[in-house]
Order: sequence, then structure tokens, then C-alpha cells
Amino acid sequence: MALTKEDLQAISDLMDSKLEPIRTEMQGVKAETKEIRTEMQGVKAETKELRTEMQEGFKFLEDCVNAAAKDTQMSIKQHEKEYHSA
Repeated sequence: MALTKEDLQAISDLMDSKLEPIRTEMQGVKAETKEIRTEMQGVKAETKELRTEMQEGFKFLEDCVNAAAKDTQMSIKQHEKEYHSA
């Protein structure tokens, strides 16, 4: 029994109708994926900015600690000098 063109077209139409919900769902998934990617790019940019700000903050703190250590060393040397000259 050979299938006619009409039979094949009917099978094709049936498959198309059965696959349409899947196609629609796939389009939704693709749109959501694109949205998630866009959000992730924003998160990456914010993370990079935050990392830069933190590095600047740590550099400032390091400079402050180094300056305080230098001042402390100078004070100790001054006191030692005064102690030994007295």
C-alpha cells in the first residue's frame, strides 16, 4: 500500500500541529535565555566595578597602614635618640 501525496501532506500537517507547542516553548526558552545572558552581562560589569572599588579601598588602607608604620618608626627613633642623649 503506497501513500499518496495527500496522505503524506496529512501526516506532515499532523506532525506540524503536534510540534507547534514545542516550537512555541523553544521560542520562549530562547527569549528567557537571552534575557538571562543580558542580566549576567550586567552582573559581570557590576562585579568588575565592585572589584575595582575594593582594590582601590585596599590600596588606600595599605597606604594608611604603611604611613602609620613609618610614623611609628620615626617616633620610636626620636624617643630612642632623646633617651640616649639624656
